[in-house]
Amino acid sequence: MKKHIVFDFDGTVLDTDQLIIDSWQAVFRRFRGEETTEKLILSTFGETVANTVQELFPEENAEEVMQVYRSYQQKHSAGAYRLYPGIRELLGELKEHRYKLSIVTSRLGNTTMQYLGEMGIKDKFDVIVTADDVTSPKPDPTPLLTAMDKLGVGRDESIMLGDTRFDIGCCVNAGVDSILVGWGRSCGRTSLRGLEPTYRIYQPGDLFEIIEG
Repeated sequence: MKKHIVFDFDGTVLDTDQLIIDSWQAVFRRFRGEETTEKLILSTFGETVANTVQELFPEENAEEVMQVYRSYQQKHSAGAYRLYPGIRELLGELKEHRYKLSIVTSRLGNTTMQYLGEMGIKDKFDVIVTADDVTSPKPDPTPLLTAMDKLGVGRDESIMLGDTRFDIGCCVNAGVDSILVGWGRSCGRTSLRGLEPTYRIYQPGDLFEIIEG
């Protein structure tokens, strides 16, 4: 029986898709002189900013690139993100049913806490694991295992929702059931690279068919 529901953050709980795309385009304009394709940016969704910089801008000073990205995002974040429809209601119902809830994200802690607070849902989560809390991010199992350890729950009691191959890979590596969600922009537009989620859902409320069905 599932007791612990784990959520990825960007693309699963919070719609930050356009903000992230625009932030990377600002980086490409600065260091390449022109924008790149949305497809390329979407392919990086789910990994840390530091890893994306290493992949896309290996010849540049990583700290400078990350500063451009984060400065743009901070300057333009007001009103640029929202909860996906049905997420607030889902979290409320899960808490009413006494499920343990966690966030496991590759986003840094400061903006994760800021956005959760501004959306008024920070208190819904028992554990929040960000990129600041681990040395090996998703798809390494460490972030997910960290959340489980903090709550004292096992693999069979946990299940994780996410929108990218990094989330599904994290679950596979941790031996935990996974759910690929279908409401983020990356869904169906990026490769899972051979990974197969345990389940797929297309509306937040569909989760109950899996955990209570």
